[in-house]
Amino acid sequence: MALTTCRDCSKKISDRAEACVHCGCPTERSERKYEKKKSSNLSVKLLIIGLVIVILVILFIIGLWNTGLGILGYGLKEWFA
Repeated sequence: MALTTCRDCSKKISDRAEACVHCGCPTERSERKYEKKKSSNLSVKLLIIGLVIVILVILFIIGLWNTGLGILGYGLKEWFA
């Protein structure tokens, strides 16, 4: 465990601390952790949006398949039946 200097109050704190024990200023470690979590949340949101789009496309294709419209009406329906 090493000691670093708080950027706000200039007192010595642990490099593993999330915030300065003297003034409460967040450390670089806690800010990196927050940014990583924020990035992770964005990735999850993009994944969910992508899955919703894929599901909607599949449902749209199934709808075309059942009505016989579009490219699915040109023999694919009978081929897979």
